[in-house]
Amino acid sequence: MSQVYSEGSIPVVALIKRLPRNDTMPKSYTVTFKDYETQPELIDKAAALHGIPPEMLLKRFISKALDEYREPMKDISQFDSLEEFFKGNGLKK
Repeated sequence: MSQVYSEGSIPVVALIKRLPRNDTMPKSYTVTFKDYETQPELIDKAAALHGIPPEMLLKRFISKALDEYREPMKDISQFDSLEEFFKGNGLKK
């Protein structure tokens, strides 16, 4: 039996086949604003100024805010690769 999908949609089966076997779903958080709050417009405006999606801007804001909780960065010369540097400085698991 053949199914018709609207333009831009991807069948769930196709999505599942594309995911690596050991890959887990990323963690996500939902942020909501009241209708009278102005933050959504400011976020959209700032993201547009940087030419990035609002979600990426929010990730940058969160990352910057969490910097004060990170251990001091170790010098890159202590590592043999970028991957080791990222893991050694707590930037990747």
